[in-house]
Amino acid sequence: MVALFYVFQGFYQQSLSVYQAHMLNEVFLLDVAKIALVNFLVILPNYLKMFTGLLSDRVPIGKHRRVPYIVIGTLIYIPFFIVLANLMNFNALWVVTMLALSWGWALVDGTLDALTIDVTPDSKLGMMNGASWAARSVGSVGATLIIASIAAALSWKYALYVIGAVAVLQGISALTIKEPKFSSQEEKRSWTKDKAALSRFFKGKQTWLTIVFILLFNAGPGIYAFMYTLFIQVGGFTAAEISVLSSAAFVAMIIGVLLFGRISDKIGAKKILLPVLVLFWISICTFFLVKPGMSTGLVIGLLSLFGFAMGGAMTPGGRISMEIADPEISGFVYSGLASVSNLAQAGVAGLLIGLVSRIPGAVLPIPFFALLPCSVAAIIIARKLDWWEPGKEDEPEEAV
Repeated sequence: MVALFYVFQGFYQQSLSVYQAHMLNEVFLLDVAKIALVNFLVILPNYLKMFTGLLSDRVPIGKHRRVPYIVIGTLIYIPFFIVLANLMNFNALWVVTMLALSWGWALVDGTLDALTIDVTPDSKLGMMNGASWAARSVGSVGATLIIASIAAALSWKYALYVIGAVAVLQGISALTIKEPKFSSQEEKRSWTKDKAALSRFFKGKQTWLTIVFILLFNAGPGIYAFMYTLFIQVGGFTAAEISVLSSAAFVAMIIGVLLFGRISDKIGAKKILLPVLVLFWISICTFFLVKPGMSTGLVIGLLSLFGFAMGGAMTPGGRISMEIADPEISGFVYSGLASVSNLAQAGVAGLLIGLVSRIPGAVLPIPFFALLPCSVAAIIIARKLDWWEPGKEDEPEEAV
């Protein structure tokens, strides 16, 4: 049922991305720099997911640590989707509404990240990371086909109601997830124990190296947020058209995350770092082929290569985030590193791309290459990280 949750999550996330691309590019008519700034602002809560993870670590509701917070986060969606469906102007209320939806997302996603760590042994982390991304991609494929059709046939107002309904289904699906059982002693853990775990985490050299690595390595995949802008502003497509065609990218991403996740379980993620980065930047180079009047087959080919490369590029950062998570504060650690990843993709990537786009003549995809030095630096730092390798088994204890 965790996989079903990620399917709904992928549908919701991708649908809202299509809506946002449509509004920013085709309704509000913002330039690349302003789009980068808005993308950064509206997902600010995602940079604070470590606190939602820590909340579910330390403050169980009833007999559960995780599921209730997922449900609470889902309930936040309902009123704000109703408001968003009735907004058609770019103003403070639109930004605030998107921010509120991000708060719901941060609570839901951060808590589920912690639950995923609870139930996954180290030797299966690559497979779990791949499976979760694959499930999201399945939902994303459905979103690109369904939401674009509803928006075209009816309007974005009704499309937003459907997106909101799917967001609620996330909460319903969370009720079917079986959490590990904890003894009364475990439920009454003292803050002293948690403080010791936090102290070990923040004093560890590996912690800070991992944070810097993720901040640099995951900046490149942040180009994804500008995929719609590239094809709309340079290729001349509408948001609805490129939404449907982008389903090819998500199908390829499913293959990529599953393949590279499985490989990382066999040989370790460290050994696939350079190959996946080379593949990723080759796929970015192909975006120079984007132009008005390009064939549908070429678009599908470019997006398929990009999606497959994205699947590979998302594997190492996701895996190391799971590996470093202390069982005592798994929610805080994994959610915190996920926040760092979000900051890399929306903050570092968005702001660098927006800054370079201000240079005369620097049209997309040229600004994307401002992130190439980040990838090179990440490879250098990765040599100092203590990666899991075959034979380093660390299975979690049985739940009691």
